[in-house]
Amino acid sequence: MVIKYKAIDSRGKKRSGQLMVQNRSEAVSLLKQRGLIPVDLKEVKKTERKELSEIF
Repeated sequence: MVIKYKAIDSRGKKRSGQLMVQNRSEAVSLLKQRGLIPVDLKEVKKTERKELSEIF
């Protein structure tokens, strides 16, 4: 699954991005390992994802 996240880093700066994970718990763990505090996690539905052929 792909998760869009919003998080806060150790300096209080807002960060956002996407992660490819098995579940939400894995997303939280990865963000914490990177020194980020998760604020919002949302699953990206397949219809919202861009295929590589659409990008290039």
